[in-house]
Amino acid sequence: YMGAMFRGERPQKGRLRQFNQIGVEAIGPESASPYLDAETIALSVNILTALGLKNFQLKINTIGTAEDKSNFQDFLKKKLKPQLAELCGDCRDRFERNVLRILDCKNKSCRTVVAKIDLTKEWLSRPSWQYFTTVKEALEALGIKYTEDPNLVRGLDYYTHTVFEISDSSLGSQDALGAGGRYNNLVSELGGPAVDAVGFALGMERILLTLADE
Repeated sequence: YMGAMFRGERPQKGRLRQFNQIGVEAIGPESASPYLDAETIALSVNILTALGLKNFQLKINTIGTAEDKSNFQDFLKKKLKPQLAELCGDCRDRFERNVLRILDCKNKSCRTVVAKIDLTKEWLSRPSWQYFTTVKEALEALGIKYTEDPNLVRGLDYYTHTVFEISDSSLGSQDALGAGGRYNNLVSELGGPAVDAVGFALGMERILLTLADE
């Protein structure tokens, strides 16, 4: 789909209340496959390439199942608690509400604290590790270049397994052209059945800004 979107909450700096995006969603029982994760990521990359963009970067990561994610949150809280005073006010609040969002913070002091944490995936279950390995192998088979970024998370609770972001440094601090991943918990969190899903969104205004620069 393609069209206008609207933010109900107060937009962060560099974001618009009304904006346009290209979105892709694969929802249903048949979507529960790491190969579909890879196909979806490849589609987002191929759209940008077809539009003429050349200098963007693809970053990927995994947050595993809901249980893995809970273990990761416990791991982060244990590592961050001694440095809590060094974090910005927003991140001290995030420590209790959604500790994963601290990994996203652009504040210099927060980034320094996070950089000291060894984000090895000891908290990830073996099936989740195999799932992510399959995604990476499929991307390589499709010729999609990527960087694995252990700091990359999608802050919303419904994300599971694969997450990814496509960025371009020419955009400055708000450098994301698009992002997405697997969100098997979204439909159930909205009151529906447990349904697997994966997808992404690309910001059209940011694509146009990047095209102008190139």
